[in-house]
This record gives sequence, C-alpha cells and structure tokens, in this order.
Amino acid sequence: MTAPRLRFLADENCDRKLVAGLATAGHDARHVADSDRGAPDDRILATAAAERRILVTEDKDFGELALRRGQGAIAVMLLRMESAGSSEKLRRVLQVADLLGERLHGSFVVIGPAAHRLRRL
Repeated sequence: MTAPRLRFLADENCDRKLVAGLATAGHDARHVADSDRGAPDDRILATAAAERRILVTEDKDFGELALRRGQGAIAVMLLRMESAGSSEKLRRVLQVADLLGERLHGSFVVIGPAAHRLRRL
C-alpha cells in the first residue's frame, strides 16, 4: 500500500538526505534551514502547523512543546535512532508514513530502529 502524499518539515538537526529521500518517495518535504535557519522551536512548530506539515525532528524538546504545553503542530515525528545512518532513518520514516498515512495528523510519533509509539496530541 502506498501512503498518500504527505507534507513534511524537517528540523535543522535532520540530514538533508532525509528531505531529499522523502521528496523522491513522492512527498512534499522541505528543510527548516532553507527558509528559517536558527528559528526557535515554538516558531518551527507554528510553521509546521500553518503549512499543515508533519515535523520530523531528532530534538526531544518538541515533545514537551507539543504534548505538555499544547503548542500545536499537525504532527511530530521524533527520530530516536542516534546510531543509525541517513538511509536507515529515511527507511523508518517512510515505513511509518506508509503504515499510518493521514492518521499521523494530530499525533506525536516516536520512531526507533525497530518500533514506533504513537500518542495523540
């Protein structure tokens, strides 16, 4: 099953290869550094929400902002794969996107090397 085309915003801590791979897979993806380098986390979340994009990050602070403080985004995907390379991270993001599709919206998803956890925002 192919996931519907999703819109992603990759945080500055994400490798640009991830953005390129998401685009190659048919998704609309862009990198924060292309338009808002150095932006604070709350502004990045606001941008993701305004553009209806799923934020992909390796920064745990977004969990605090999105879940506890109620600062919204359409969705947040937190990559917890510190030792994985770019291609493995891309593979897992695509796998979860394919599995969940539009159900990602309104969720905070933690993606590890072999599993993911989803929590509604």
